Amino acid sequence: MGELHSITGLFYEAFPGISPWGGYFIKGREGDLENQIVGQLIDMHGPSRLEGVLETDSLEFRKQYERCNQEQVFDYKFSLKNGIWQGEFSSPGGYRERSICKTNLCLGELNFENVDLRSSEGYAKALIDSMVRTGFLETFKDPETGEEMIRPVK
Repeated sequence: MGELHSITGLFYEAFPGISPWGGYFIKGREGDLENQIVGQLIDMHGPSRLEGVLETDSLEFRKQYERCNQEQVFDYKFSLKNGIWQGEFSSPGGYRERSICKTNLCLGELNFENVDLRSSEGYAKALIDSMVRTGFLETFKDPETGEEMIRPVK
């Protein structure tokens, strides 16, 4: 079973200052360690993927940008204080600054097939298939085109 979480936060940079970021992650996919997380983030520098661990009072992940054939990596480490994750991010080159974030459980008890979740398409397919199997979504055929569609269950 897996869980879908949203994540939003702020990080501090000398320029331009405080920058927002956000995205989602899946925790405890079938076959993965229970507290392992994988997901996608977006900020003013572009899209990135995250991989890490979410414990009761600690959150750690590696954020990796992939742009222009050049990978850029940052490690985030947080502690939970008053419902907000507070911590810092660092780069292998020694750059270190503050960051905060908030996570929210969006959907629990999701069953993901063994798919490659490193792509947006893989995430979308796994999430939709799981939500259909667990009754959050239903499939139907478009009466005009005959195309298979999905919609929330009422």
